[in-house]
Amino acid sequence: MGSWPAIWMLGENGVDWPIHGEIDIVEVVNGDPTVVMSLHSTQHHGADPQHPPNNPYHLDADFTSYPLIAGFEWNVKEAMGEIALTWWFTYYQYPAWRTVHAPKVLQKNWESHDYFDFFDSFTGDGFSLLINLAEGGAMPQTDEVFVDGQPQFMEISSVKV
Repeated sequence: MGSWPAIWMLGENGVDWPIHGEIDIVEVVNGDPTVVMSLHSTQHHGADPQHPPNNPYHLDADFTSYPLIAGFEWNVKEAMGEIALTWWFTYYQYPAWRTVHAPKVLQKNWESHDYFDFFDSFTGDGFSLLINLAEGGAMPQTDEVFVDGQPQFMEISSVKV
């Protein structure tokens, strides 16, 4: 089971990664309903990204029977020197649908480039939205990509931007 579906945003068309930021909205590894959320920037990238509090979120859900509805919102407050970020997930956990939020605020800080990395992309050329199913490699820690002899898949029913 070496795959991970991901929904993520890459700043300024991926030029000079990670200078313009990367936002991992959803990463789910090997079919485990644990959602990883990350921010990659000049000072926090690769295996050392930033995360919102309580990351990763374990959602007691069956994504093969019920969809995960995921979202990401941002609010650039330039006058206050902050960027407010919120990940949210709606999922079915018997007997009802549930929604959780994960907030993170980037503060303007001259010792850290994080605010500036993301500010440039949010107010400049923007982000590209990527949706993919990666297979094998370091994240799932295995190159085995079949479950019970069958390939894995990710079904997308809609995307709103």
